[in-house]
Amino acid sequence: MNLPDLVAAHFSRACKGALPGERVTLLSIEPDVTRFVFGSQGGPEGNVVLQLGASALVRGPFKGGFPDETRLEIAIAVVEDELMKGWALPAQPRVLSLVEPALFDVAQASGYRPQPRIELDIQAVEGLFGRLAAVSYGSPAAQQGLPMDAEFAAKLLILREVLHHLRFEGVMLLA
Repeated sequence: MNLPDLVAAHFSRACKGALPGERVTLLSIEPDVTRFVFGSQGGPEGNVVLQLGASALVRGPFKGGFPDETRLEIAIAVVEDELMKGWALPAQPRVLSLVEPALFDVAQASGYRPQPRIELDIQAVEGLFGRLAAVSYGSPAAQQGLPMDAEFAAKLLILREVLHHLRFEGVMLLA
């Protein structure tokens, strides 16, 4: 399977903590696409690519900067439209793996124990997104414990919508 080198490396990292024969689903939020890579320690077996990425959200609905409440709502609709296209995802584990240092750092700062992996259930991700929404309404990012970074906001938005609409139970963040 032909994957970008960084995605292949992230898939390999996601598999390191898996049990023999355990299935892994890697979520890779890239600049212009979002990719799901499926497989096991034996290697990737398939992938699905959505035409939606973090930089594309920043350039599009976010209008090049951190979103206000209106831009955040527009971006949610864009992500939902892409997710509702009926992507054929094979039966996989209900927890995604994601290598995303900024989200990992925010999770650690939010009280999750420092370790190589942090598992967040959908409610925890929703809590982080609620803090992002508060910033979009004018609350200081530092007060919410979030970076004032449009790419971070786009990645958190994509993660939240993926969990909700594709019915994943949570995400395993890898440092």
